[in-house]
Amino acid sequence: MTDITKDTNQDERQLLIQRAQMLGIEHSNNIGTESLRSRIKARLEEEEDINELNAIRNDKDKEILNQRNEAMKLVRVIVTSLDNMKNEYDGDIFKVSNNVVGTVTRMIPFNREWHIESIFLDTLRDIKMQKFYEEKLPDGNKIRRGKLVPAYGIQVLEPLTAEELATLKASQLARQSIES
Repeated sequence: MTDITKDTNQDERQLLIQRAQMLGIEHSNNIGTESLRSRIKARLEEEEDINELNAIRNDKDKEILNQRNEAMKLVRVIVTSLDNMKNEYDGDIFKVSNNVVGTVTRMIPFNREWHIESIFLDTLRDIKMQKFYEEKLPDGNKIRRGKLVPAYGIQVLEPLTAEELATLKASQLARQSIES
């Protein structure tokens, strides 16, 4: 072996040792060049896999954040209870939860303009109640039957305009119901 080849191998070995130290790879002083090269390659592939997993995790985090923002977006509505048992109620307390937003509880007033999160709007649309009605049979007898009907009438309103928001803010500041 010539001196140039020895010097090149020594230089490569020194570079590999420095790189292994930068990557935090433990090795003995008498480790072979090939073995050191394969350990470095394995560590770099491992870090590449970790970076890929982090990128996937970041994408999932962004997707979850978008879903959460969509579920918590405020919608202006008027909710009316169609249940005769709740005619005298001013409103009702609702609790919704899922793996994206967790658990959220709100008191939603009836027969008033109000802003609710869209997750509550979806939940209210899904709530049903049983209504009974009498059906007359061909022989003249009557029979009571039940059917599921929506429990709430929901009127979705247009969002407030900038002028309406400014008026509302001024009104709330005057009443000291919010901080400036």
